[in-house]
Amino acid sequence: MAKKVTTLFIRDNAVNLLVMGGKRVEKWASLPLEPGLVSQGLVLDEAQLADKLKELFKLEKVTLGKVIAGLSGHNSVYRIITLPELPEAVLPEAVRREARRVIPVPLEEVYLSYQPLPAAKGETLVFLAAFPRNIADALYRTLNQAGLQPYIMDLAPLALCRTANEPRSIIVNARLEHLDIIVMAERVPQLIRRLSLPGEAESLSERLPTITEEVDRTVAFYNSSH
Repeated sequence: MAKKVTTLFIRDNAVNLLVMGGKRVEKWASLPLEPGLVSQGLVLDEAQLADKLKELFKLEKVTLGKVIAGLSGHNSVYRIITLPELPEAVLPEAVRREARRVIPVPLEEVYLSYQPLPAAKGETLVFLAAFPRNIADALYRTLNQAGLQPYIMDLAPLALCRTANEPRSIIVNARLEHLDIIVMAERVPQLIRRLSLPGEAESLSERLPTITEEVDRTVAFYNSSH
């Protein structure tokens, strides 16, 4: 029997629920959220949102239990850093020291994750991701209040990166409220940008000139620095 996986992604205006059985989608549902429950990925009313999650699972007849939860990626920072070739035992401390230099917020305010990358001899190449503790902690508490156990919490922009099936690509994820632009090279995200899109009343088609301009600006910046 195919393993079932339940995933949740909480946006500012809706909760998305996906249940997979192996590679087959078994259930997909969305529940709108009232304004003020979530803002820029941060849960503002944990108790009320937990009730909404319970309601969604009951409506869709999905058992409360383990879930994979998506983090919005708001205010997250991504960097690729180069260090000298180092023994594995000292790499964590070296990464943390360099992160303090390149991450523009105090490390005490973020969760820091890193992944070593293939590098030339004599170098250590590392991909860094730093995401706000308050956003991750509030989501974790809310899920627990709803009777859910998040065993994986994944950043939405990095999940998008893994959908690319080409070594070099540009990913554009346009929502009504924000825009993600990701430049991939050798299947590694080289540049990740998230921008707020102004004007809630505008349709996506009306925002296309802004989206096109930002994509052009991102590509020009990447080409000028690589």
